[in-house]
Order: sequence, then C-alpha cells, then structure tokens
Amino acid sequence: MKLLGLLLASIGRILLPHSVRKLESTIRGRNAHRPMRRSPPTLIAALVAGEDQRFYRHKGVDPIAIASALFRLFVSGKLSGASTIDQQLVRVLTGERKRTLRRKLREILLASYTSTNY
Repeated sequence: MKLLGLLLASIGRILLPHSVRKLESTIRGRNAHRPMRRSPPTLIAALVAGEDQRFYRHKGVDPIAIASALFRLFVSGKLSGASTIDQQLVRVLTGERKRTLRRKLREILLASYTSTNY
C-alpha cells in the first residue's frame, strides 16, 4: 500500500505539475487544510465510518474499493462509488464533476499526492 501511494505521488509530480500547484494554492487559499488533531474525534470517526472505512490504511487511493467497484460494474453493469475522502476533497477543490476516465485518473494521482504531502 505504502509503495503504491509513493508511486502514484511520484507519477503525479511528473505528469501533473500544474494540477498539483493549482491544488496546493486552492488548499492554501481556502484554508482547507486543518490538522485532524484539531477536529473533534467524534466528527472524524463519523466521517471515516460513513465515507472511507479504510482511511487509515491507504494513501489516498483504496485499491480494494476500486476492485470491488470494477467487479460490480462487470457483473451487474452498475457504477458504484470507490472514492476515498482524499479523492472527494480533490474533486471539491478542483471543481471537476464530469464522469470521465481522465478526471478519475487525475483525481487518483492528486489524492495520492495530497495524502502523502498533507
């Protein structure tokens, strides 16, 4: 898991330097970065339980959730969510909502970068 996170972060730095700079300036500009230790533990527990149960075991991308979503897509033809909290943060900060593979791949790379660096 750790190696995957580092690999994705490295790829993101190479392929997405403009996107990373833009994301970082958005985080600073919106004061979105708030250390978890300053948030109430019950709020963190509720958020993690509802949105990303493996939050503490991955670095921005949850391969188990992705595999599960792909399995559901191939078996039933239905899309299901696999986004981590980090990916949701990237989506909100970048404002990108279109359902495209390109957006999803960018989101994965930026979420890995965000998780590794913040």
